[in-house]
Amino acid sequence: MTKQQTQPSEKTSREMLLDATWGYPLAYYVEHLSDNIEKNREHTNGELNGVRLAVYKGILNMLQQDSINVENLQKKIADWKSIKKVDDIQQIFQDANTEDFTKDDLKVIKRTIKELDEVVTAIVNHTNKLIDRCVALADKHEKPTEE
Repeated sequence: MTKQQTQPSEKTSREMLLDATWGYPLAYYVEHLSDNIEKNREHTNGELNGVRLAVYKGILNMLQQDSINVENLQKKIADWKSIKKVDDIQQIFQDANTEDFTKDDLKVIKRTIKELDEVVTAIVNHTNKLIDRCVALADKHEKPTEE
């Protein structure tokens, strides 16, 4: 069964499965990234990496507090990609005093948004491939009847 043949009930199940699981690989990614940053802290700018991790941890908090689904996170990421100035950082950190941020912070935040977009897209794509594979196996093990 291909994506074009997806039945409405399967579409709902696919969305529910994706929304129920996407946060786990993202949390794992953030933890692994945090470990790598900690191990490399002698060779990198710790303050800027602190900003980077703050963005990721803010996303994880948003996920836990607001139960944000993956579609809404993707919309937020698309909005955040429009950040061009230091003052725009408040789109991510609502309570932030933008006077505390520098242009280097802005570069790090833009990099983080790009990384976040990449990892969320990978999670969605791979989860959808896994679901497609499960559907194909179910159809192989029990042939569907045409209605």
